[in-house]
Amino acid sequence: MDPLSALALAAAVVAVIYLAGRRNPLKKCGRCGGRGMIRSWVLPWRFRPCPGCDRSGEIRARFGRS
Repeated sequence: MDPLSALALAAAVVAVIYLAGRRNPLKKCGRCGGRGMIRSWVLPWRFRPCPGCDRSGEIRARFGRS
């Protein structure tokens, strides 16, 4: 394998790993968007803790903490 194709392959592997990390669904809570708080529907100026992430802004992994 010539050095140019090895470099291209390494760059492709790094790009795939980077994109997989950025698109990880366990990285940020889908309900609160990472804020840890959700706006109340009844009183829109009030906030309540997000039950999905327990105010951490991240959702838990299936088998333990994320």
